Amino acid sequence: MAERQIEKDVSDLAKELDEKIDKHIDSLPRKPYKGGLDPDNWREEIEKIPIFMTKPPTEEDIAASPDLQALQALKFAEDDTPEELASSHKDDGNAHFKRKLYKRAIMAYTEGLQQKCDNVDLNTVLYTNRAAANFHLGNHRSSLNDATEAIQLKPSHVKALLRAAQCCLKLQEYTQCIQWCDKGLQIDSNDKKFLDVRAQAVKEKKTLEKDRRKKKASEKKELARLEKIMMAIKERNIRFAALPTEDGDNVDEEGPTSEEKLYEARIMAALATNHVSGASVELDEEGALSWPVRFLYPEYSQSDLIEAFHENSRFLDHFEIMFGVDESVPWDEDKVYTLENLQVYFEDIAKRQLVRVNPKMTVKKVLQNERYQVVGNTPTFLILSKGSPFCDDYLKRYGR
Repeated sequence: MAERQIEKDVSDLAKELDEKIDKHIDSLPRKPYKGGLDPDNWREEIEKIPIFMTKPPTEEDIAASPDLQALQALKFAEDDTPEELASSHKDDGNAHFKRKLYKRAIMAYTEGLQQKCDNVDLNTVLYTNRAAANFHLGNHRSSLNDATEAIQLKPSHVKALLRAAQCCLKLQEYTQCIQWCDKGLQIDSNDKKFLDVRAQAVKEKKTLEKDRRKKKASEKKELARLEKIMMAIKERNIRFAALPTEDGDNVDEEGPTSEEKLYEARIMAALATNHVSGASVELDEEGALSWPVRFLYPEYSQSDLIEAFHENSRFLDHFEIMFGVDESVPWDEDKVYTLENLQVYFEDIAKRQLVRVNPKMTVKKVLQNERYQVVGNTPTFLILSKGSPFCDDYLKRYGR
């Protein structure tokens, strides 16, 4: 009986305590629960808890999570040997590599190599694997460097030899590629991968050499063409403006050789600079030059480009086509740019003066004027309408 009474008393006391606790809790002020998962973003928040993560954490995730840092410290314990740490980093790199996370794989393999362990086989694998990750990222030079390091550690490592050959193929270093393949084939003369890479290297090398020969022949032909044009320009004694890179101190005043070379350099630089339209100085079969010539109309900030102005053509010949009786330009609203009003000038660069040109002259005659200097490869002339207020003001700027 006594035992039953004790059990009853305990039960009553527990009930009484429960009621008091419930009463106390009910008396507490209502506050929102803090520290739990946000009902609206619980999926994102639970992903941050290490045990529930579905993706490998990034370096930023680890830096922001004390839990991840603690787990990482457990994995890479301070009392682990360099070889154990290097092996752990290698495993991490392999896991990242399988997920095609090549940058993370490279970081892991690098961490492994930085342990400087004495295990040659392990270091060879770390270099070879990092070479593979770099290769997949297109870092072929870095991949080749890693493969070479692996081969130095273990010359018979087939994977490293093959990776080195593949990198050289991508880098168009075909001779070296063939050499790596030959080393691999010394280990296994029937290895299909080495045979395929070698065959591809031989094929691409032949194509590259053929293309280089073609390019060299084309460049030689083009140089001969430009030299012919240069000689024609020299025969006409046409002057060119100084190059921006010229230094007067480099000219030897005691002999004409340097002056001649400088003159030729100016011509060749001009000939190598084609106009944006593709127009350039040309020499026809009869030995006559054609120039790309620009007309500037400063009054209206307009311009025209005559792509092939034959040296024996007159300015008037082109004006008759451009400004004839039945022709007009849309920007000339006042119709003042007519044949009888057109005036042609060029700038004397040395004296900063305008020189009047007779429209009945040929461009060859004007270019041979001792005061004219060609800038670039495009002779340029100013076109004004005589008698207009703008023309008078513009000429006054040059003291005319």
